[in-house]
Amino acid sequence: VGEILEALDRKGMTGNTIVVFFSDNGGTNLANNGIYSGYKGQVYEGGIRVPCLIRWPGKIPANLVSGQVSATFDITRSLLSCAGIDTKPLNPDGMDIIRHIAEGAENFDRTLFWRLKRGNRVRKAVRDGDLKYITEWVDGKQDMEKLFDLGNDPAEKADLLLSGSHQADQLRAKLAAWEKEVESPRLKDFHK
Repeated sequence: VGEILEALDRKGMTGNTIVVFFSDNGGTNLANNGIYSGYKGQVYEGGIRVPCLIRWPGKIPANLVSGQVSATFDITRSLLSCAGIDTKPLNPDGMDIIRHIAEGAENFDRTLFWRLKRGNRVRKAVRDGDLKYITEWVDGKQDMEKLFDLGNDPAEKADLLLSGSHQADQLRAKLAAWEKEVESPRLKDFHK
C-alpha cells in the first residue's frame, strides 16, 4: 500500500486520486477482533465492523476520524459521486460517505441490515441507531435472538432482550419489512 501511495505521489496523481482501504468483513475465528464479539461469517460486530481508511488530499484532512455508521456499499455510491456521475438514475444502495466526511457533516443514526446463510444456518441482524437485534435460525427454526445497545456495549456482552422487549419487537418488524422489500423469487428459500 505504501508503494502504491508513493507511486501516486511520484506521478503527481495524488491530488486527483481517492484511495480507499477496507475489508468486507471482520477477522476469522483465528483473528484478534479486539473488544468485538464474533468473527467473519457472524453478524456480531467482530464479523461486520471493519476499519475503512480513505486518502483524498485536499478534501479529507489527514488523521480525521469519523464515527459515522456506514457500510461497504456506501463506497460504491461515494466513488461514483466523486467521479461526477449522477447516481440518481442508477439508484445504488448506500450514501455518499466520502462527501459526508469531506464536508464534516454531523453523524446521524441509520438503519442497516445483515443476512447470511451458511448451510442450514441463517444469521440476521438489524442495527437502528445504537440498538442492534441479532437472530439465528437453524433448519427453519429460530435458535437464538439477542438485543444490544452498541452505544453502551460495543462488545455485545449484555443481552437486553428481556428488558428491551418493546425495542426488540420494533427491530424484528424492521427486519421483516426489509426482508420483504429485498425478497427475490430466486432466493425464496434464503431466509429459511
